Amino acid sequence: MLPAGYLRESVKGRARADIIIVTKCPENLDGQSMADLTSRLKVNPGQQVYFTTPHYNRPYLIDNAGQPLDLPQVPILAVTGIASPALMMAELERQGHEASLMQYPDHHRFTRQDIADITARAESLGKDAVIVTTAKDAARLQDLNLSEELRKKIYILPVGVRFLCNADLFKKTVVGHVESILNKK
Repeated sequence: MLPAGYLRESVKGRARADIIIVTKCPENLDGQSMADLTSRLKVNPGQQVYFTTPHYNRPYLIDNAGQPLDLPQVPILAVTGIASPALMMAELERQGHEASLMQYPDHHRFTRQDIADITARAESLGKDAVIVTTAKDAARLQDLNLSEELRKKIYILPVGVRFLCNADLFKKTVVGHVESILNKK
């Protein structure tokens, strides 16, 4: 089971898992820390434990998911409806951008009034300002039939995960499991 909105697997479910993935680890997590965490998880024999860290991919315009771009060196308004935008803000800073944050509650359903507020705030930063948001938030924003002018200013900063070690083993294990199921049919 993977996280999906409010339907997340509880820690109690780890006993029946074949694979446990520890997410949001610091990039510099060392082997001893991984061993300590694995011990605290009370892993059963045969269970595999993997450690991942968030990894940001290149941004793209809301209408151009296939074309990664560099963010222009202009004022940025970061718009989020996620629990903690700290990682996103740190990534923008790491890329050399100063960004203002407009934070909404986690899983926020954007309204027409929110779009008006976001547009006004972006315009207050300057005529060249762009808006950067998450893929989750972009999906909720797109439901509001955004103007063409606004769509040209909204960038998505996609986040993925990077395995800290054993990425090839994870892939081999998952592919092997899927192949074994397909071979049973």
